[in-house]
Amino acid sequence: MRKRKWWYILLIIIITLPVLFIANAFNGNPVSKQIAKITLNNYLEEEYPEDEFHVGKPFYNFKDSGYNFEVKQIGDATQKVHDFTVTGILGTEVTYDSIYYANLDQILIRNLESEANMELQQLIKKEIPEMKEVEVMIEVLKGTYPSDTTWDKDLKLEKPMYIHIILNAEDLTKESVVEKAKSIQQLLNENGYEYDRVSINANLNDTQYGSYVKYGLGFERDSKIRERDVEEFE
Repeated sequence: MRKRKWWYILLIIIITLPVLFIANAFNGNPVSKQIAKITLNNYLEEEYPEDEFHVGKPFYNFKDSGYNFEVKQIGDATQKVHDFTVTGILGTEVTYDSIYYANLDQILIRNLESEANMELQQLIKKEIPEMKEVEVMIEVLKGTYPSDTTWDKDLKLEKPMYIHIILNAEDLTKESVVEKAKSIQQLLNENGYEYDRVSINANLNDTQYGSYVKYGLGFERDSKIRERDVEEFE
């Protein structure tokens, strides 16, 4: 009887675990939900210490495995709703802050990005003739700089810039893509550029399907770039 009882218990566990796993995947769980709310409250106190907020009940978004919150600033007559997302295994990282993004100086950002693109195009093209295009992404809050500020790599940005580079892959191999990436990393570092990450797409042109990615690679400022990091697309 005792043996049969243990078999029943084991069977219940086997049946229950997948159900709990699926429920957690689509609905989250009370522990991570509470931690996510604490994480967000701490974030609001740190980033916006002069304001008070009302944090609504979280909604679990299974697409990004995170909790979406609607937040209102106390005392704001418009009662505007601000969206926040907290992700992480236990809800420990704020990954979207609509207040922050609403306060970005989009006009100045576009001007600075355009000027930075031209500067990097000239710098990299000399060493990497296969380079077709470079695009940077930066973030500057309103009021940080005058609207007529021009690009300078020593500007203090909200976070280091992101750089995306497109190469012509016609005569490139995985090995040569690695060498090109190492050269780009060295150029950026030696010239004092602060960046969060660089992504590289080496593209081929096809008369039937147009341009498509043949090789993909990404690296940070201090990354060791290796051939195994290159993704090859068929």
